[in-house]
Amino acid sequence: MIEESIEGENLGDILKKPTENEANPAIIDLNIDEAKLNIDYEQVAGFMLELSRLEFPRIRAISKDTVSGE
Repeated sequence: MIEESIEGENLGDILKKPTENEANPAIIDLNIDEAKLNIDYEQVAGFMLELSRLEFPRIRAISKDTVSGE
Protein backbone atom coordinates (compact mmCIF):
# COMPACT_ATOMS: atom_id res chain seq x y z
CA MET A 1 0.00 0.00 0.00
CA ILE A 2 1.29 3.44 -0.85
CA GLU A 3 0.43 6.08 1.72
CA GLU A 4 0.54 9.83 1.58
CA SER A 5 0.91 12.16 4.50
CA ILE A 6 -2.18 14.28 5.05
CA GLU A 7 -2.09 17.50 7.02
CA GLY A 8 -4.41 17.54 10.01
CA GLU A 9 -4.80 16.67 13.64
CA ASN A 10 -3.61 13.37 15.09
CA LEU A 11 -6.64 11.33 16.20
CA GLY A 12 -4.74 10.21 19.28
CA ASP A 13 -4.25 13.84 20.27
CA ILE A 14 -7.94 14.60 19.74
CA LEU A 15 -9.11 11.71 21.94
CA LYS A 16 -6.42 12.15 24.61
CA LYS A 17 -7.34 13.57 27.99
CA PRO A 18 -5.26 16.68 28.70
CA THR A 19 -2.54 16.09 31.30
CA GLU A 20 -0.15 18.36 33.14
CA ASN A 21 2.86 16.40 31.88
CA GLU A 22 3.04 15.28 28.24
CA ALA A 23 5.22 12.33 29.34
CA ASN A 24 2.21 10.80 31.14
CA PRO A 25 0.55 7.88 29.35
CA ALA A 26 -2.35 8.77 27.06
CA ILE A 27 -5.80 8.32 28.56
CA ILE A 28 -8.99 8.66 26.50
CA ASP A 29 -10.95 11.77 27.45
CA LEU A 30 -14.42 10.57 28.48
CA ASN A 31 -15.70 14.16 28.34
CA ILE A 32 -14.95 14.73 24.65
CA ASP A 33 -17.66 16.61 22.76
CA GLU A 34 -19.98 13.99 21.21
CA ALA A 35 -20.50 16.03 18.03
CA LYS A 36 -16.73 16.24 17.52
CA LEU A 37 -16.39 12.52 18.22
CA ASN A 38 -19.08 11.69 15.65
CA ILE A 39 -17.32 13.77 12.99
CA ASP A 40 -14.03 12.00 13.69
CA TYR A 41 -15.60 8.54 13.57
CA GLU A 42 -17.40 9.38 10.31
CA GLN A 43 -14.08 10.42 8.77
CA VAL A 44 -12.34 7.22 9.89
CA ALA A 45 -15.27 5.13 8.60
CA GLY A 46 -15.03 6.94 5.26
CA PHE A 47 -11.33 6.18 4.99
CA MET A 48 -11.95 2.52 5.82
CA LEU A 49 -14.70 2.34 3.19
CA GLU A 50 -12.39 3.81 0.56
CA LEU A 51 -9.68 1.28 1.42
CA SER A 52 -12.14 -1.61 1.27
CA ARG A 53 -13.14 -0.68 -2.30
CA LEU A 54 -9.62 -0.87 -3.72
CA GLU A 55 -9.05 -3.81 -6.05
CA PHE A 56 -5.69 -5.18 -7.06
CA PRO A 57 -5.03 -7.83 -9.74
CA ARG A 58 -2.37 -9.45 -7.53
CA ILE A 59 -0.41 -8.96 -4.36
CA ARG A 60 3.28 -8.14 -4.74
CA ALA A 61 6.02 -5.81 -3.63
CA ILE A 62 6.65 -2.54 -5.39
CA SER A 63 9.76 -2.63 -7.53
CA LYS A 64 11.32 -0.39 -10.17
CA ASP A 65 9.51 -2.47 -12.81
CA THR A 66 6.17 -1.89 -11.07
CA VAL A 67 6.73 1.87 -10.88
CA SER A 68 7.85 2.21 -14.51
CA GLY A 69 4.83 0.20 -15.71
CA GLU A 70 6.73 -2.79 -17.10
